[in-house]
Amino acid sequence: MNALHRIILFVAGTALATSMLTGCSHTATTDSIDTLDNITESIERADYASAVSLLDQSRDKVLTSDDARLMVRYSILYMKLADACDSVDMVGCAYQCMYKAYVTDSTTTADFINTLPPEDLSQAAAVKTLLGASGMKVFHDDSEYPDSLFIDNTDL
Repeated sequence: MNALHRIILFVAGTALATSMLTGCSHTATTDSIDTLDNITESIERADYASAVSLLDQSRDKVLTSDDARLMVRYSILYMKLADACDSVDMVGCAYQCMYKAYVTDSTTTADFINTLPPEDLSQAAAVKTLLGASGMKVFHDDSEYPDSLFIDNTDL
């Protein structure tokens, strides 16, 4: 086999592997979005047992992914369930998802939280408060509107 055949085989193999990986990740993302939609619908119908079951079935896959936005969405859904069911366990799961989102990509997590619809902001704020209380430095950017209380006046 000459060098040209080897190069062609290498390029074809690499292209095949790349297309397979891309296809798998797209499917996983699509499956996660479908699952999120089903969970949201279950919560809206007050079918909390189904929502908890769906969340618990997919949580491990979400926590091992590298999609911080997906983890934030799961955290918010867990908080909605915690509010509806008065469940401390759900708060713990929400905390776990949000913690993992910040560890995975704090900038993306903070940016995504800033784009949440108003009805989800209270859940996100509650989990961020828990993260801050546990000692985690939650990323936030005050550079656009700095608060005068945080200005260092020692150089004046």
